[in-house]
Order: sequence, then structure tokens, then C-alpha cells
Amino acid sequence: MPVLEVIKKMELRNVVVVVTRYFGGTLLGAAGLIRAYGKSAAMGIEAAGVVRKKLCRQINVILEYQYLGKIQNYISNRGYMIKDVKYAQDVEMLVLVPVKETDRFTDYIREATNGEALVEETGKEYVTESLKLDNGHINDR
Repeated sequence: MPVLEVIKKMELRNVVVVVTRYFGGTLLGAAGLIRAYGKSAAMGIEAAGVVRKKLCRQINVILEYQYLGKIQNYISNRGYMIKDVKYAQDVEMLVLVPVKETDRFTDYIREATNGEALVEETGKEYVTESLKLDNGHINDR
């Protein structure tokens, strides 16, 4: 129960925590065992780190060089990930965009390039995002 309480307090999902205690000759009592298991679980989770898996769409964008700076700036300001870039006659970028933001992204690209960019969804992929822990709580900032 102490380990489960730590997991619930940190609001974690899809996690397994194993705490093994070897008896060292000191009787801790019920309260001491609860503290020991809880503290061990929290320390283990903090040492391992917490990640979030975010489902993203792979969006292939083909655009002219004149739009490249504006589009790269938009992508970096929004926190999207550029997975690949190919420089040829035009620029071809493979961008990972969270599923919920796909429409906004494609609308912006079309508007910013006056409809000249080719935008095509090529698949889906999970992106791993590391999260920081502050006093046993996930800090999403």
C-alpha cells in the first residue's frame, strides 16, 4: 500500500515499482515499514525519471525556401519536433505534431505559405517527453 500511495500521489500510469527490503536486525514496526517502503518507492521513481508518451502525427511539409525561416520559427515556438529535413529544389520537412493540434498546424502552414506548401499526413508516432519532479509531483512546465 505505501508504494501504491506514492504512485497515486505522483499521478503515474503504466508503471511498476518493486521495493525489496532485507532484514538487517532492526525492527521498524508498522509505521517505520510504511515510511521505509514509501520513501524507497519515491526515491526509485525520482532516480529512474518520469516520461510522457505523446501521440503525434507525422506531417510532411514541402515548401519553398522563402517560407523556411517563418515556418521553422513557428515550429520551434510551438514545441513541435522536426524529425527530418531535406534540402533540394524545395525544402521537405517531416514534423511531429500532437494529434489534437494537427488541424491548427496544417491551417497555419497553408495560410503562411499562401497555399503554396504541400502538407500531407504520413503516419503516427509516439514522442517521449521527459518530465521533471518537484517534491514528488510532476512539473509540466
